[in-house]
Amino acid sequence: LEARSHIDVELVKLNGNEASFRVSEDMAFIEAMNQTMAGAMFYGNPGTDPRQFLGLQTRYSSLTAGNGANILDAGGTGSNNCSIYLVVWGEDTVFCPFPKGSEAGLMHQDLGEESVPDANGNMYQAVRALYQWKNGLAVKDWRYVVRICNINVTDLVGQSATQASSAATQIINLMIRAMDRPPNLAMGRAVFYANRTVYSMLRVAALNKSSGALAIEAATNQFGTAYKMTTFFGIPLRKVDQLLNTESRVV
Repeated sequence: LEARSHIDVELVKLNGNEASFRVSEDMAFIEAMNQTMAGAMFYGNPGTDPRQFLGLQTRYSSLTAGNGANILDAGGTGSNNCSIYLVVWGEDTVFCPFPKGSEAGLMHQDLGEESVPDANGNMYQAVRALYQWKNGLAVKDWRYVVRICNINVTDLVGQSATQASSAATQIINLMIRAMDRPPNLAMGRAVFYANRTVYSMLRVAALNKSSGALAIEAATNQFGTAYKMTTFFGIPLRKVDQLLNTESRVV
């Protein structure tokens, strides 16, 4: 991934604090790269776009495939489905590689000031920055990824039909089954990934459940900010906006 930021020098001068202003303006580029990376993590397909790496949905796309044992069917039909993923991150399970000898993660380079064209082709002076992220996804052992697919969004929000409390396909039941698919959860760091709709409904379930399976716990992010983290049997649940509510049925 690569993005270039151009900020008008006059705006920088008006702000008075160049460093902080440039960081605030560049956050949009960083967020866009984060979202692109997240989308590729799940939906990347070099067969349709050679710039992408192979994502998890592309790898876990058929109930009858060799890894079909790790694809759980939530019973939804049509094209308004979504998925939950359980990933056990580790050196011997699933990890994100980067080129040998290069920096891991997002790289930033200040390119200084230069004349650049605006949308109308008129030149102006801008301070520029280059952002690069050399990333990938390696599934070393397919048993350490589980996909819960065919979650009908309408049923989930209404808590009816395939997502009724008595249904065997209710996502809480399938999440329990998903935890038993990897041979050993202690092989790495287990994390559930779900989109905003699923995440929200699980938080509602966490408040309504009398058991301790779903919990909202105090946590701290990488910047030291306190927040409430939803867990399922102690496994963190992460919200990923790139996961769609419009997936076709997996068969």
